[in-house]
Amino acid sequence: MEHYVGQRFAQSLAAKARIELDLEERFDAVTRQQELIVQPVGAPERTIASNAPISEVFNELQQSMLLLGAPGAGKTTLLLELAHALVKRARLDPEQPIPVLVDLSGWWYTTERRQQAKGESTKPKPRAKGEVTDFVQWLRDELKRRYTFPHQVTDAWLEAGKLALLLDGLDEVASQHRDECVRELNSLPQKMIVPQIAVCSRQTEYDRLREQLNLQGAVCIQPLNRKQVAAYFQGAGRGLHGVRSTLMRDPELWELLDSPLMLNIMALAVQGANGEQLRTGDTTSVRRELFDAYVCEVLARRVTPPSRYTPRDTVRALWFLAMLARESWRRNSALHARLLTSADWYKCVPLETAVAVTGVFGPVALAAFTTTVVCASMVQFGLLAGAVSACGAALGTALAIFFAFMSPSGARFSPHLASAVRAGMVVGLAAGAGVVGIMLAVRWGLTGVPALVCASIIALGVAVSAGFTASVFHSGTFAAWLVAFAAGIAALGIALWIGPTDELLGGWALGLAGSAFVGSTFFGIDDFCIHTWRSGSPKIRNFARPTVLFVLAGVVVAVALGNATGAPLNAQFMGFAVGLVLSGCGLLGWENGPGRPLIGLLAFRFTGCLPPRRRDFLAYAADRSLLSRSDGEWRFVHLLVRDHLADCDPARLGARAEQRARELAGNRSRQTA
Repeated sequence: MEHYVGQRFAQSLAAKARIELDLEERFDAVTRQQELIVQPVGAPERTIASNAPISEVFNELQQSMLLLGAPGAGKTTLLLELAHALVKRARLDPEQPIPVLVDLSGWWYTTERRQQAKGESTKPKPRAKGEVTDFVQWLRDELKRRYTFPHQVTDAWLEAGKLALLLDGLDEVASQHRDECVRELNSLPQKMIVPQIAVCSRQTEYDRLREQLNLQGAVCIQPLNRKQVAAYFQGAGRGLHGVRSTLMRDPELWELLDSPLMLNIMALAVQGANGEQLRTGDTTSVRRELFDAYVCEVLARRVTPPSRYTPRDTVRALWFLAMLARESWRRNSALHARLLTSADWYKCVPLETAVAVTGVFGPVALAAFTTTVVCASMVQFGLLAGAVSACGAALGTALAIFFAFMSPSGARFSPHLASAVRAGMVVGLAAGAGVVGIMLAVRWGLTGVPALVCASIIALGVAVSAGFTASVFHSGTFAAWLVAFAAGIAALGIALWIGPTDELLGGWALGLAGSAFVGSTFFGIDDFCIHTWRSGSPKIRNFARPTVLFVLAGVVVAVALGNATGAPLNAQFMGFAVGLVLSGCGLLGWENGPGRPLIGLLAFRFTGCLPPRRRDFLAYAADRSLLSRSDGEWRFVHLLVRDHLADCDPARLGARAEQRARELAGNRSRQTA
């Protein structure tokens, strides 16, 4: 914990602009149970020194405290200071609890997913007194994820009161679930021993709650005054001469210096800020200009050795990561160098990415896949077999588009057209070649195997596909097993009746592998569809009809060629057709297949939202003072920086950052000359 706290504080913006903060006690912000029971007669009113260390304030409030403040006021910084003081205290006294820093922002995501898995409603609901909730389970999982505490150890420590809970980001919990989170926190003493607890929240969001926290006290961080800022300037020396000069020219900028964050932002950004904008804009526009200047300034600094990430690419990637950290289901500011899942990008898909995937990548990949499979079927089994394969592809196209594809009217995807086409061609051709290879391998591997064994293998594949398909419709475990058993028995009888011929085996392998690809890939594209995340957008199937028509036209041409060559409708062809139909039912069973994270990686990569070698990129952004790293997790240095990047225009800000980099490079060249 000492290492974790020290690392987080050292990489925060507060470490670069340290300033003493004033605290004001808020008697009305919490429900103090102890004072409702006993009130000393004639006792003097308790007061807290405004500039007292946070550890002393915590002790005065009986180690049960709510910390409030405005955005950027320094709440997380004070919580880190409190954690550091409690760690030192625990080192000296083994009886003292060890503090654990926990972000509340991701709480409802875990609870909601668990309720969805159980088929329960995800709407907040009142809970009976003493009822076991998922909050304790989430706390156990969070401590295991962040600090590698085994659940058995966590349970023992919580039961014995060995952990002090320092909970950050109550305001980061989704607004519709925030009151439920407060009720869970108030019920914690009934489930475990909580010797020390501190909760952080933005003041505005906390004041909107219907229920208050049951804690022993609350303090609110006061805005900085000119005396504090002047004292900071005096101690900083000549390093902040540019900021002092800017404030002397425009005294109205003093109004922005109400928090340590804005003081540090101005200190780093004033040399790259637009002076005209700072003098003429209102408070909101000036604040936005300072954040823009800060981002441009830290990205334009010279890097040795030169970075592979340009300022424009960096801004776009950080814009996307900021949306993920703020708006996804996880509601967590932590970033990871791991493969994204659909839960990570839910509600965070940029419009141009969604249109490129659904309007270009999907149809191109399906066309390339269909071409490969149909050609292979014609070569192996004749023209009529190729026509049947084309019919199966048309059916798969119709199903995939019906369930997955929909794009907004008039949306433009030209910026990423070439990348989407190239990625779609590679994926479709590679998948088609893989499916053909599986078909040939199955035919070769089962040649000479007894008929009963071959028929049993075919029946097993059909049973698994049918069981997956039944489970997609939430029919229950018993119903899915029943459907799988019936489908397997039917497939076994058909395979024994026709005979496990090469044509039947080829059609079965082709249908099974092809439906798996179509299901896992194109149902994964459903996460990029506009109608699932952007309400009110005009929606038309602007590419679905042409795609289906083209595939159907190919079917007609293939059938015509088959008839022209006089290909007979014999038993061999029927074996291929039956094998294709038997195994094709697995299409819907792959709705939740492994294609989602792979499609997400491809889509965000070719639209520039995820840079190559993401771990290196996160480290580079941390070196630019935009992210901080602690124990394998990257975070934005502050939530206001994250929110600014999430709301910015990445193209405009990226172009400005590159312009600033060229200006600094020109200045360095002139100085060298």
